[in-house]
Order: sequence, then structure tokens, then C-alpha cells
Amino acid sequence: MNRVKMKLSGFPQLCIWIDRKADYVPLISTVTNLVNIFQKCVYIPTLQEKNLSVSKSYYRYLNKKSFGRCIVLLIPILGNIWVGVWDIHRYRLKNKNPKPLRADQTINSPQDAVKEINNESAPLVIVQKGDLTLDNLSEKFKKDKATALAEMQKNGWELSQAREDFKKDQDIVLAAVKQSGLVLKYAHPELQNNKNIVLAAVSQDGLALKYASQELRNDKEVVLAAVQQDSLALEYASQELKNNKEVVLAAVKQNGASLKYASQALKNDREVVLAAIHHQDPVLQYLDKTVINNERFVLVDFKHRCLTIQYGGKKIKNDEEVMLAAVQQDGLALKYASEEIKDNRKVVLAAIQQNVWALEYASRSLRDDKYLLLIAVRQAGSLLFYASPWIKSNKDIVLAAVQQDGLALRHAGEDLKNDKEVVLAAVQQNGQALQYASQELRNDKDIVLAAVQQDVRALEYAGEDLKNDKEVVLAAVQQKGKALQYASQALKNDKDIVLAAVRQDGQALQYAGEALKNDKEVVLAAVQQNGQALQYASQELRNDKDIVLTAVQQNGLALQYAGEDLKNDKEVVLAAVQQNGQALQYASQALRNDKDVVLAAVQQNGLALQYAGEDFKNDTEVVLAAVQQQGCSLQYASQALRNDRKVVMAAAKQNGMALRYASEQLQKDREFLKLCNK
Repeated sequence: MNRVKMKLSGFPQLCIWIDRKADYVPLISTVTNLVNIFQKCVYIPTLQEKNLSVSKSYYRYLNKKSFGRCIVLLIPILGNIWVGVWDIHRYRLKNKNPKPLRADQTINSPQDAVKEINNESAPLVIVQKGDLTLDNLSEKFKKDKATALAEMQKNGWELSQAREDFKKDQDIVLAAVKQSGLVLKYAHPELQNNKNIVLAAVSQDGLALKYASQELRNDKEVVLAAVQQDSLALEYASQELKNNKEVVLAAVKQNGASLKYASQALKNDREVVLAAIHHQDPVLQYLDKTVINNERFVLVDFKHRCLTIQYGGKKIKNDEEVMLAAVQQDGLALKYASEEIKDNRKVVLAAIQQNVWALEYASRSLRDDKYLLLIAVRQAGSLLFYASPWIKSNKDIVLAAVQQDGLALRHAGEDLKNDKEVVLAAVQQNGQALQYASQELRNDKDIVLAAVQQDVRALEYAGEDLKNDKEVVLAAVQQKGKALQYASQALKNDKDIVLAAVRQDGQALQYAGEALKNDKEVVLAAVQQNGQALQYASQELRNDKDIVLTAVQQNGLALQYAGEDLKNDKEVVLAAVQQNGQALQYASQALRNDKDVVLAAVQQNGLALQYAGEDFKNDTEVVLAAVQQQGCSLQYASQALRNDRKVVMAAAKQNGMALRYASEQLQKDREFLKLCNK
């Protein structure tokens, strides 16, 4: 039988031929497609950016190869089968009556690909549909203008891969730039100077102005169209048009940031600058200093964007009218005011009414103004921090602060940290404020009870006497069992307290006294709430069947904490694996070889098969039960059962990905794969 001779015109074509053949060879395809993905993501973008032409046909081919194909081919065998079946099916549908191949025919089209597939003696070389773009079609196919136009209308970027004669063709280039303006970059220089084409390009993407000729970058109509589509295109306009008020106004009205590309003269133009400011804050960094210091201009601007005061001159920052307008828009503008204005009560009041955090920037004297401070702390108690020490001892102000934020108690004067009314208000708002109370009040039962009722963690900050107060600790552990950790040692050994704690959270058993960890009633209550609490029980109770059975029924994985004898108790282990199949890993070796136990485990979680005895990994009934619950448990079956059609079919039905664990023989069986996919 005759083999098809591939026309390899140089190294790039050889690379293409090898890459196509490799797609159908397991493992080799994994390596080549990893390389392909790397080149597509990292190397090719660099080549395109630098406009390199070395091995251009190879990189064009690679650029057109789909990521989906590359990713599928990373999977050995299955990926190759899928791609091969898909390609053959697709092209046979298109070419049901292929003609015999000539011995010297080159594969350049879908028809050639199908002929190659039907020639059993030829190497299996398949061209994807996605690969058959302008670069890969035959010379005759490329010169078909109608086809080329259709390609450009679908994807203008095809122009980057087109022949030079196409890049000179007005119809083709026009179709391309209408679809993607930036491809003007690839047009012939003559067409980059064609007004109709450039207008079409910048109307689609204003930044295409970058690739227009110098002459058209100085054309008002073209530049206006560009900046109206994308104001930042002003960067590429000629110096003359950057000084044209109509053009610059059109740009800054769309995006104030484009002011940075305007001429210096227009950066000083009041109308242009105000138009820019109205559309974007950061524009003041591009303004001329004389404009920034114009009081009337800044006042108008602040009605739109107050924080631009940071770019203003000293005179502006000391102007009461200007600063009042600024802080009424955003109180934090006070930060940029002069020291004199920061001491202006009218301005500061307006600032904190707009944003209370502006108090930080007020003068020291105004931060101590009781009226202003009250306004602030009623909205943000922590602002008490900025007050002077003598103000921090003012009960009205501190009370207002802690009622808004209990933790503001930290900023209160020492005398008020010992004031029961103030501290009670603080802990009622936030129990954790107890840590800032005086030692005396941390031993006050009313205070501590109020604190733990708001946040049980406050028990940590209670005085030692109250950590030993049964009423206080009971109130805490009933809300959060683990608060037991803050109780006194005596109460950690109090059965009522510990029972209340473990009923709320079984894990609180870890903080109980040793005697109660050996109390069956306490431990039973703990494991009923959380089976994992078994780990904190005494060794004796971890060998108590009632306790362990209760624990594993709540959480099968608690079996790991059971005594060795109970890990070998069939009733206990069955209960565990029925709750969580993965508990099989903690069973004794004997029970991991017990069919009843193993079946129960894999029926609950197929992946438990990995912990079964080796004999059961070769047991059809067990493995079938496992794969029916979780198809991917096929990976733990014996080699013989991974080659069993019934078992593999069941696995694939549950989870298609399970096919990766089938035997190599079944992965290559096309008829079987079709059955699995039905």
C-alpha cells in the first residue's frame, strides 16, 4: 500500500507535521500539548509583539490550534481516542465520497484531511476545523476573496495572519477594521493613510488612531471620531490637535483623565479644566498651578469633587468659603485645610456633620469642644481617642461613647473605668469591654453577668472570684459550652456546670476535670452532642461499648478514638461505617476483611473501598456496590475488575471521569466507550 508523502518545505512544516501526528500517540501527545500550551500562553505573544517572522508558519498554525484540543490531549489514551473519533466523525460527515489520494498530495484542506483518514496505509494526520483559517488553507483557497472577506467579518484579527496582498486590499482591510479597529496595525502603510479605512477603524476602537498615518493623526474629523469613541485616543493626536479646544473638550467630557494629553495652554483653559473635573477627580494633577490657585475655579470644582483640595495652593486651603464648600461635600477634606481653618468651629462642625471621622483633623482645641465631641462619639464611640485626658473623664461624653461602642471604654479616664453606670453601659453594648473595666468592677457580679450574657468570652476577663461563681459560669456555658475553659478549676469539676457545657457543645469535654472525663453520664451527654468528643473521654470510657456506640452513631469517624477491642467489635464498626463509610480505615484488620462491614462501608461511601482488605478489592459484589455509590472508587479495585466491562460500565454511569481508572484495554475499546457514553 502506498504511503502519502508530505511536502515538508523546511523545518516549520516538519514541526507542524510532527505535532499533528503526535496528537494521536498517547503520552507523546501529553508532552507535545504541554509544550503547545506553554508556547501559546508565553512564547507566541512575545513573537507577535516583536513582529518576529522566524518559523512564522509554525507559530501561525499553533496560534490557531484550540486550547480545548490541547487540554483534552493532556489526558493519555482517552484524550487521543476522543480527538481521533471526533475528527474522523466530523470530516466524514462533510466528505462522504472522498476521491483516492495522489501519492504526492499535500494536506491543506478539510477534503484532504478526510482523504488522508480514509487511506489506511497513510500516517494518521488530521487537521482540525479550528486550524483551517487563512494561514493554513492552500494558496488557491487563500486567494478566494469572498472566503477571505467572510473570515474578516467574523474575526478581524485574521488580518494579522493574512498575506501581504490581502493587507493591501481595501475591501478586506475595511471588513477587518470594522470588526476590530486595532487591526489597522497590520494594514499596509498605504491603507493606514486611507481616510475611509482609518475612520472606520477609530469608530470601532478609538485607540486605533495610534496606527494611523501622521497625516491622518492631524485630521480633525478622524481625531474627533477617535476621541468620541475613546477619549484616551487624544494621546495619539498630533500636537496641533492636542491644542484644538473642540477636540480636547470632546475628549475630557467623556473622561477627565484625558486632560493629561492636552496641550499646556488648554490645561490652563478654565472651560476645558472644569469640563474635565466634572468627569473625573484625579485631573487636578495635570492642571497648571495658576488654575489651581484660582479661588472661584476651586469653589466651583468643590461642588463636584471636594478632595481635589489636596492639589490646591496655600491661599485656597486657608479660604473659609472654599473649605466650607469642600467639607460639606466630604468632611475628610478638612485634612487638607490650613491650621487656621482646622481651628474654625464653623468649618469643623460642617465637616463632622458630613463625616464624623473628620474630627481627627480638627485642631486640639476643637477636638476638646464638648458639643463637637458629643456629635462625633454618638456616631463613632472610638473617636473618644482624640480627646484630651480631661475630656476623657467627662461622664456625659464617655457614656455617650460607650453606648455607641462599648470598646471605647479603653479610652475613658481611669475614674470612669471604675464607674459602675459607665462600665455597665459599655459591657451591655459589648461584653468584651469588661477587659477595660477596673479590677473592682471585674469582680462585680452584676457587671460580669451583663458582660457574659452579651458575649460569653467576657468570662475570660472576670475576676477570679466570679470565675468561681456557679451562677455566672452557668450563664456563660449555657450560651457557649467552650466558655468552660475560663471557669475556675473547682467549677470544671462541678458536674452540673460541665453537663450544661457539654450539652451545648460536646467538645467542651476537653476543659472538664479528669474525674468528669471518666463520668459516664457526662461523657455520654458529650458524645451525643458531638461524637468526636470521645477523644477527650478517659481511656476506660473509650472502651465502654455504650459510650462508643453512641459516639459513632453521631459521627462514624469517632471510631478512631475507640479502644482497640471496640475497633474489633462488629456491631460498633457497622454502626460507624453506616454513618460514615470512611470510618472503615479505623476498623481492625479483621473487620476490614469482613464482607458485611465492607459492603456497609462502600454503600455509604464508595471511596471506603481503599480501606477494604485486598480480597474485597477483587470481589465483584463489593466493587460494584462501591462504584455504584462513587464511580471513581474504581481506582481502588483490582486490575482484573478494572478490566471488567460490567464493573467499569457501572462506574462510568455514576461518574464519567471514572473511565480514567479503567484498564488500558477498555480505554482503547471504542465500542465500549460509546456504550459508556450513552
